[in-house]
Amino acid sequence: MVEVGAATPDFISMSRHFREMGWRCICIDPNPKYVEMHRQAGSEIYQYACSYEDKDNVNFQIVHKSDNYTDDVISDQSYSALKVKENYLSHDNITINDLPVVNIKVNMRKLDTVLSQLKIKRVDYVSIDVEGWEIEVMRGFNTLKYKPEIILLENYTHLPRYQEYMNKIGYTLDKQVEYNYIFKKNQSASAFSVFTRWFNKGDTRKSV
Repeated sequence: MVEVGAATPDFISMSRHFREMGWRCICIDPNPKYVEMHRQAGSEIYQYACSYEDKDNVNFQIVHKSDNYTDDVISDQSYSALKVKENYLSHDNITINDLPVVNIKVNMRKLDTVLSQLKIKRVDYVSIDVEGWEIEVMRGFNTLKYKPEIILLENYTHLPRYQEYMNKIGYTLDKQVEYNYIFKKNQSASAFSVFTRWFNKGDTRKSV
């Protein structure tokens, strides 16, 4: 599986469940604190922001709410992105000035670039939780080449364009858990039972 926007290796982690089942989990996150936590936990982690182009030394906005990264509290998970999305702010009736933003410089890569460097030929499951930049990440990901059966996108503000985009590239919305939208590749069923069992049993490790 591939998790873009990995955050911590434990709390509200989409990859933790699959690592525990023995899957190879490729995690991607630009936040140096999260990267270090994954490395200490033995995770496979790559320090990039993902979008539709490759570029070095770009700005990334960390919304730093807490120095506590180890307990079950929100630290930098919410809002942090290449740029805090306006629809997130309006949805929560706040402005950027209401948020404790810390600007850092990161390297940005297409998901295709990362997977190509790792010589990955196929993935089964992709989870993308990047605070409103999910479609930009998808634009840098060749689903025809990597053929994921399941793609989970966080769609916090429930924008119709998420389903519209996924339908255009051959994926259908199969399940929605709050703002987690689970898309299944058309005429694909083999891996989907894993995800159905996971979400139906009420697992609490879901993305922010």
